[in-house]
Amino acid sequence: MSNDGAPQPPQTEHDDELALRALAELRNRLEVSRSTLGLSRVQLAARASLGRTTVSQALSSSAPPPSADTVVALARALRLDVNELLRLRRTAVEGVS
Repeated sequence: MSNDGAPQPPQTEHDDELALRALAELRNRLEVSRSTLGLSRVQLAARASLGRTTVSQALSSSAPPPSADTVVALARALRLDVNELLRLRRTAVEGVS
């Protein structure tokens, strides 16, 4: 069910593939921006007021999608478009549940 209680259609392989691509793109944008700014993960964590583990998990391909709050904090710290990254996260979460 969706947040409004309406039934959701079943997930398809296409939906799962889109979700995985969105998650990879989200992490890639964060990682590229971090690298471009010359920040270590520890420096990014401090700049975003997040724990080092939270940042490591947000950027790790083997971890679940980061929370919306984490995405917002990282986007702001990296001066990225918050809405675009939240859109990618939303796509990732809808198919990677």
